[in-house]
Amino acid sequence: MSEPVRLSRRRMLYLLAGLAAASGCRHGVGGGPTVSRAGAEAVAPSEPAITIVVPWAPGGASDLLMRTTADALQRVLGQPVVVQNVTGAGGTIGARQVLTAPPDGHTLLAAHESLITAYYTGIAVFSWRDFEPVALLFSSPEVIVTRATAPWRTFDALIGYARQQPDVVRWGATFGSTSHFLPSEIMYRTGARFRLVGYEGIVERLNALLAEQIDVATCPAANLLQLPQAEQLRALAIAGVERDQTLTDVPTLREYGVDVTFTTNRGLFAPRGTPEAVLQRLEQAVERALGDPELLQRVQGELHTHIHFLRRAEYRAQLERWDSTTHLLAEQIGFARAGRRGHVGRAGRASQREGRCCPTESE
Repeated sequence: MSEPVRLSRRRMLYLLAGLAAASGCRHGVGGGPTVSRAGAEAVAPSEPAITIVVPWAPGGASDLLMRTTADALQRVLGQPVVVQNVTGAGGTIGARQVLTAPPDGHTLLAAHESLITAYYTGIAVFSWRDFEPVALLFSSPEVIVTRATAPWRTFDALIGYARQQPDVVRWGATFGSTSHFLPSEIMYRTGARFRLVGYEGIVERLNALLAEQIDVATCPAANLLQLPQAEQLRALAIAGVERDQTLTDVPTLREYGVDVTFTTNRGLFAPRGTPEAVLQRLEQAVERALGDPELLQRVQGELHTHIHFLRRAEYRAQLERWDSTTHLLAEQIGFARAGRRGHVGRAGRASQREGRCCPTESE
């Protein structure tokens, strides 16, 4: 194990003073957080901003939600908080940038279950355990969409066609991420066969769908409802436990007899080795930011996303459960890693090389 990075006393004081507002140490007349004189000195322009790395392209759900979060965190902390989009390789390039960043609390990763799925599909050699969870923030079930002009008016019709015409229907996915696992599990549960086509994020997938380059894609309700061309798409099913309040006419997969639920849960992570005191203050800052009125209006009223806050310990326990479930599913599908950490199984290598995820019986 590498030696922990030691922070200078001045740098540590800067960060902790700037984060102190989040813990409610000082309050104004109205009860809101204020920055003490020490805090004001700590957030001077010479102090580095907190950077949230979003490993996906601008305009996707993670990007929209984290930009809203950054604005709220900046109001809570009284110091700059910026979003940086670092795309590529199914979100792993941005994740690697945070993985190797100084563990001083100034660089955070916005991530979801892709930190788990990318490892089990062989896209990444690291997983969520190589980071420090800060907090879970948001949850949103995935919606399965096609073009309004497509011949499948229901999810049942889509599955029936994909059974009769295997590998003909093109399903857009980001290889190694959550959008890779959802169609993979649907194929495993139903016997349908889709041809997966790789795209780097939600925006690219939806653009490809509108351009008739693919036939099916998934996205959160936030992206679907905000899309100017939404009337050109048809939502076939939602992968939630129950129907979404913003899409009440869209059945769940379970209503179609497919026992699959798939919710994308977005959180923040810090580099491994970040000091405990810094993690605690960041966690407190996130909790306060999620109560910010402007954030609530934007996230719930405009982005139609559920706020699902979990503190570090709870989030870590939840990640352990998701990891176990994903590992089992990956083994069932056929691209789980086998043996020691970092080993990519045969099916995992094939899925990367060919853009497929489920080997046939003949293979």
